[in-house]
Amino acid sequence: MSMTLEQIVQEETEWMFGDIGEGHGIGSSDISACVRQVLDTAQSCGVEVDESQVSIRWMISDALCEMENV
Repeated sequence: MSMTLEQIVQEETEWMFGDIGEGHGIGSSDISACVRQVLDTAQSCGVEVDESQVSIRWMISDALCEMENV
């Protein structure tokens, strides 16, 4: 089964931030670590990412909002 970049972002965001409790912040270094993990996973899955065309940070932000039902 091949994965899309959107699926990879969703899974990696859930894995990294799914158990963060209420009142705990997510900093820019946390987001950077998630971006790196997304890029590594995408590469290992054969998904090409053109960072000039897509903002993984915004995709992670959207995934976090979905997790919070915002």
